Amino acid sequence: MPGRLDDGRFIEVRLDGGEALAFVRGPVNTSTTAVVLLHDRATNARSWELVMRRFPADLAVIAPDLRGRGSAWRLPPSVGLANHVADLDVLLEQLDIDHAIVVGHGFGAEVAAQISDRAFGYLDAPVKRVAGAFSSIPFADPLEKAVLPQDDDILAAAREVLAF
Repeated sequence: MPGRLDDGRFIEVRLDGGEALAFVRGPVNTSTTAVVLLHDRATNARSWELVMRRFPADLAVIAPDLRGRGSAWRLPPSVGLANHVADLDVLLEQLDIDHAIVVGHGFGAEVAAQISDRAFGYLDAPVKRVAGAFSSIPFADPLEKAVLPQDDDILAAAREVLAF
């Protein structure tokens, strides 16, 4: 099992075709709302480590490895978004989570959008999307940071939905 990130823990999630890991920080139970962070195709759950540290310690924050990435690279490949949505359903069921805020980056944002489309009647709050500016990505680091979503943008959006 991989080493710990910050003060969290890795858990194994049994999915169709095998197992994957999810990084969990904070208490996980049915009485709290969990924040689920979904990464882009070119990354894995570890890409959320710095963001996870900035959430309050008493809030459950979960970052699973999506099918085909990180610890889930051995799983049968997904042929569509439906498998990723199903994997998230399994994760929330195995952790006994009734309420979740889903935050996605890149491909993870599309998985989050599919979840909102398929489970609209179950939503406790509106979907909040955080994306980069409508612009090409500049090469200079300060300009790139101005165009791409930053940790503070993600945290602000999550806090807004939590307060709904």
